[in-house]
Amino acid sequence: NKNSTMLSIGEQLIVPGNAKKIEYYVQEGDTLYSIAKKFRMDMNQIKRMNNLNTDDVILGELLTIKE
Repeated sequence: NKNSTMLSIGEQLIVPGNAKKIEYYVQEGDTLYSIAKKFRMDMNQIKRMNNLNTDDVILGELLTIKE
């Protein structure tokens, strides 16, 4: 849950080794930003993984979130 790119001496980071594929159905009120925030991802990562050309998501749309 880092809010900056700065690291401190002695700070421990947990780096997941095998992230699994998560499929997520867009819910009412979701935006690409809110989905990215929920899964701690960058919006552009989600766009690339799902071949999205815009930031628009559609209710009920199935998105791949992590692999």
